[in-house]
Amino acid sequence: MGESTWKCWTSPVSRNTALLNSHEDELKEIAIKIAEKKNFTEKKIAENIGEFHHKWTTNEISKKSPQCFTIRDLNSTITSLKEIKPFEAILSFYGSRYEKNEREIMKKMIFDNFKDLYQEEIIPDLPKDFPKCYPSLSVKRAFYYSKIAFNNGRHIIITGKQGDGLTQIAKWIAEYNSKNKQNFCFVFTPETSVSDLLGKYIPNSQIDSENQ
Repeated sequence: MGESTWKCWTSPVSRNTALLNSHEDELKEIAIKIAEKKNFTEKKIAENIGEFHHKWTTNEISKKSPQCFTIRDLNSTITSLKEIKPFEAILSFYGSRYEKNEREIMKKMIFDNFKDLYQEEIIPDLPKDFPKCYPSLSVKRAFYYSKIAFNNGRHIIITGKQGDGLTQIAKWIAEYNSKNKQNFCFVFTPETSVSDLLGKYIPNSQIDSENQ
């Protein structure tokens, strides 16, 4: 599996909840308030993350991308600072949604504008009890970002080209988490049916249409 053929990213939120038109100063203030609520005392770091959110979501790559970043991503990034460094947090909740080229552009933006946030990207080795596999950088990155997402109450979506091993890495992550009783994971494939998810319950199209 190639290093940039597939990616693991936290699930998006509808664009109608996005901070698409928020002013930079407003985002900084929101970030500081989140940090205070989470007992994170480094105000400047939180402020810079709010500024980064504004810069990235208003650049051309983000505007042309289907990815949507919201206050939830800002909140998750700052919340995760209790266990990881700011640069890792940004790459986890923002960078993990992109392939290598876009991630490198994001890293350069952080390096050029937020020196106190930047560091070299470090992807830890797989844990010893992870299912036996070849520990490629893609596998290690997918596991690492999924762990951070799960630890912060987020879901993940693994995307890529057909035949790149998406289902296999999803199974490995699900097996590891289920074995360690950390999270319940379900692997979706083209063969997944409604009964696999709901058992005997059948969706009511009339109810669904009324609730839309």
